[in-house]
Amino acid sequence: MSGEAHFTVAKNPARPFVVETKGVDVRAVGTAFSVQLEAEHVAVLVTEGKVRLDRPPTPGAPASNETPPPAILAAGQRAMIDTSTLQESPVIAPVSAAEIEQALSWEGLQLEFTDIPLSRVAEEFNQYNRRRLVIADAVTGEMRVGGRFRADNVDAFVRLLELSWGIVAVQQSDGTTVLSRK
Repeated sequence: MSGEAHFTVAKNPARPFVVETKGVDVRAVGTAFSVQLEAEHVAVLVTEGKVRLDRPPTPGAPASNETPPPAILAAGQRAMIDTSTLQESPVIAPVSAAEIEQALSWEGLQLEFTDIPLSRVAEEFNQYNRRRLVIADAVTGEMRVGGRFRADNVDAFVRLLELSWGIVAVQQSDGTTVLSRK
């Protein structure tokens, strides 16, 4: 059995989020990470925050002092855990932004619009991103927009608005981007 999932977890230390797979527990509190399951290994890629990897004892197996200690992964790191040898520690390595993008390319949700008000398009993008788009005024919000865009690529969408629709985008200190007509 194999598969992959990407998780974005809200910060709540009282209720940690744990993914259990093939003898590996991936514990997160306020982070984003992916877990990929293959026949002989589990790969964990952290894209935001930190996760802790534990190798809990196998049910019914004799207690052993050889269980590796938990490993902490930070954003920009990947761990490979050999699931055929439960006693080995994970191999942890740094990954570049390009490697992270490539690894998560499978999840690229597309948004498609045909002659839709910019205010509604901004609302759609805001559902999928932490970076918020704010419309400065009603006239800007009523501008009609069309196209197909990756839901997670706000930067490309904003650049297109600036180049093709005459929109001015101003980045605010709180991370929002205010959109207005020139």
